[in-house]
Amino acid sequence: MRTPQELGREHISSLSGRSPRLAGLALFLLGLILSGANVVLMYFAGRFVAKLFIVGFPVSGVGLWILLTGRVSRTEGRPTPLWWTVGALLCTGLGIVMGIYLSTRLGR
Repeated sequence: MRTPQELGREHISSLSGRSPRLAGLALFLLGLILSGANVVLMYFAGRFVAKLFIVGFPVSGVGLWILLTGRVSRTEGRPTPLWWTVGALLCTGLGIVMGIYLSTRLGR
C-alpha cells in the first residue's frame, strides 16, 4: 500500500510530465495569489508581509517562463536544454530582486 506522500508525488510528477504548461500556469497563479494576498493585507489590514513578495515574485516569474516556453521532460531521455535552464534561473533571480526591492520600498 502506498503512502499519501507517494501518491502526491506521483500526481505532481504526472501533472508536470504530461502538461508542463499547466504546471507553469499553476505556479504563475500561485505567485499572483501570494503577491495579491500581500496587497490585500496592506490595503485592508494595514499589514505588510515582505516574505509574500519575496516568494511570490520568483514563483510567478518561473511559472510564466514554464507557461510560455514549456519544459522538456527528462523522461524523454535527454537533458533539459541549457537555454531553458538559464532562462528559468534569470526569471527566478529577477523575481527575487524585484521582491526584495518592493519589500524594502513598501516596508518603510
